[in-house]
Amino acid sequence: MSKLERSIVSLVDPTIKTDLIGKGDTGTKAAQEKTVNTPEGVNNDDTARIGAIVPLVVINQTTFTDNQLLYFSADFEDKIPMISVSVIDESNKFALDFPTDGDVISLYMRPPDKDNLKPIRIDYDIIDVTSHPESKTYGFRGIMKIPGFFAEQCTSFKENNSFDHIKALCGEIGLGFASNETSTDDKMPRLCPFETYETFVEETVATTYKDEDSFFTWYVDPYYYLCLVNVNKQFDIEDKADQVNLSMAVPTGGLSNMVDAKDSVKASLILTNQPDKTGTNLYIENYSIESQTANIWMNNGYMRYAQYFDIRESESKYYSFFVDPFTTPGTEKDYQLPKGRVDEPDFYKKQVKYKWTGKQAPYSEKGNVHDNYLFASILNFQNLQEIKKTTLKIDLAGMNFYIYKYMKIPIAIYEQGNGKSNIDKLKARDEALGEGGDLDKKPEGVLTADREGGNNPDQLGADQRDGIRNSFLSGNYVVGGVKYTYQSPGPIKMSLTLIRREWPIPAPLKNY
Repeated sequence: MSKLERSIVSLVDPTIKTDLIGKGDTGTKAAQEKTVNTPEGVNNDDTARIGAIVPLVVINQTTFTDNQLLYFSADFEDKIPMISVSVIDESNKFALDFPTDGDVISLYMRPPDKDNLKPIRIDYDIIDVTSHPESKTYGFRGIMKIPGFFAEQCTSFKENNSFDHIKALCGEIGLGFASNETSTDDKMPRLCPFETYETFVEETVATTYKDEDSFFTWYVDPYYYLCLVNVNKQFDIEDKADQVNLSMAVPTGGLSNMVDAKDSVKASLILTNQPDKTGTNLYIENYSIESQTANIWMNNGYMRYAQYFDIRESESKYYSFFVDPFTTPGTEKDYQLPKGRVDEPDFYKKQVKYKWTGKQAPYSEKGNVHDNYLFASILNFQNLQEIKKTTLKIDLAGMNFYIYKYMKIPIAIYEQGNGKSNIDKLKARDEALGEGGDLDKKPEGVLTADREGGNNPDQLGADQRDGIRNSFLSGNYVVGGVKYTYQSPGPIKMSLTLIRREWPIPAPLKNY
């Protein structure tokens, strides 16, 4: 599967305009008098910290600096970007000019590699506010401001597929449109009957169909693109990492080094907790693994039958198709599929659910929905639930704007130890896996963590300086969620929710 097939490509650019905001540099008189603003609405003379180390947050024309910003999170886990902010209003401005209907939270964050990546600039509608006047602290929550997206509409879309209908909707309200597909096979007329466009998109994507090897979801990214994603395309076992510019979370020479700093050192986009990446945009500070496998299979089964009655002029018929969630081709031998215990191969076959989805009149027979409408609703739902079973949560040392939702990314996790004990443990582990060898020296052709340009997470860590590679946690993942957080004095940090369908088979079960 090529990189282009996996990439989520922008097809229509957004036209939504954000408010003009500015944060002046107080260092010089000329800077104070300068009024030129960047296209993102942020003054060119902003200090080094603003946007890169500390998020720029403006509420009701009040700019909150790092000592006034108590907490901040920009959450891109769900389908619509959200924000939470806690501030201290030292000037007591909100006592007389409290945010009212129509006011927004404006956010600006600048990437470390600003010459190659776009900044994040979002306006949020304020959902709710909490206040503590005595301490002058306020809490805000907001949702991305998308004009027309949350208003109820009555709009008809002439016969076309869901890909083109959503693309047309985006053009109407000013959202951009991006996808890793070029079309879908689900032609039909569609109606938004006095529902919000958010509801219309949700219901449309829930029944989007291309073929029996695809399932879909959607989200709005930080740059106002609505992304329609064939999620199954993002999973494969190809070992390849993109080359990106290596950035420092906080420059070793001080914050002044952020001004016009050039990120020119290339590195493979492999996230790792190896000590030599400490402080960079590739370094994992913390990680944890989370699981809700039994909860998901008890609610949804390991497979589910989609049952419906197909109304046709020629012959109406009852259908019952089972949806067996996808697995990644090539993982059958060395990975544990999400189908119960390896040594209980028949258990999952008995954990079956059924869903009566109603009647449909297929469009090919002069009906009103595409032929796979009800089947697609189960195909998409079942597979989207399946990928939530086990996730890896990681915290990065700083921001990495090269990372976006549903991209494939390699992870290399290491257990640190000392000298010969590392090698002894590594030998014992690999012998248990039936992969023993001479590990006291680096095998020919095996690369270590970019030291020699390597980009395969399964080839990292043979050098004892790197610690013991955790073969269970290391490997290829798909990014399921992104979140930025800040607590004074900073810097802004980044958290990721990583998805993996198949996990390496534990050594004791390797021979089953």
